[in-house]
Amino acid sequence: MCRLSVSKCIPNEKIMDPDGESADMSLQTPHLGHLYCCLLADASARWQRVKGQPVLFTTGTDEHGLKIQQAAAVSNLSPQQFCDDVSEKFKTLFKSANIEFSAFLRTTDKHHIEAVQAFWNCLQEGGHIYQGTYTGWYSVSDEAFLDEEDVKEKLSPDGSIKMVSIESGHPVTWTEERNYMFKLSNFQQDLFHWLNSQPIHPRVLEPQVRRMIQTLPDLSVTRDSERLTWGIPVPGDSSQMVSSTSSALFLSPLLLCM
Repeated sequence: MCRLSVSKCIPNEKIMDPDGESADMSLQTPHLGHLYCCLLADASARWQRVKGQPVLFTTGTDEHGLKIQQAAAVSNLSPQQFCDDVSEKFKTLFKSANIEFSAFLRTTDKHHIEAVQAFWNCLQEGGHIYQGTYTGWYSVSDEAFLDEEDVKEKLSPDGSIKMVSIESGHPVTWTEERNYMFKLSNFQQDLFHWLNSQPIHPRVLEPQVRRMIQTLPDLSVTRDSERLTWGIPVPGDSSQMVSSTSSALFLSPLLLCM
């Protein structure tokens, strides 16, 4: 099975987050990198078909999250209209390149939203989710909470000191909010078992991966709906939205396989 999830599509503008930080949003339309990745996936899918293998090749657009919400506001469009416009550009590009995908998926599709909420219910029924208060640095552009060792001070043009992500350079803000948390730490031994049976490549990275598994934190998998209004509501709790990383496009293709 081949799958490609196209990254979010944001205008090339400076967008201000609620705390006054600016984030450089630079992907309003598809570019050569998007086409290149999809062509690689298409070539792999075609080869598997030649060998007689069943293939489900999905692509699409990830359309939820705070930076989409902000980008739509800057464009004077509703989030749905903004996503409709940009998603169509991706679909048109891929069709013009004769990419033979099985389905073009969107995180705003009804069936995808239902898949995410069904997956959430399974996790909750299994006891893998709990409510807790998450405190830490948050990057709107990266849509991720970062540890203290992942941020640094940076001198701004106005002479002030700002905190930014070391990896991406995007600004971060100190955030404290009540979220649902996924008990990732409970799966430490399962991950070690998987790693022992399926060594990663290149092998030089294995020690780093093992160190990461040894200190696995639980993950924040929702956002406060007062801050994030454009997303998939948590079943039974409209005060929380499922985070974009927890509602990614890999979920709905599972339904197509059933």
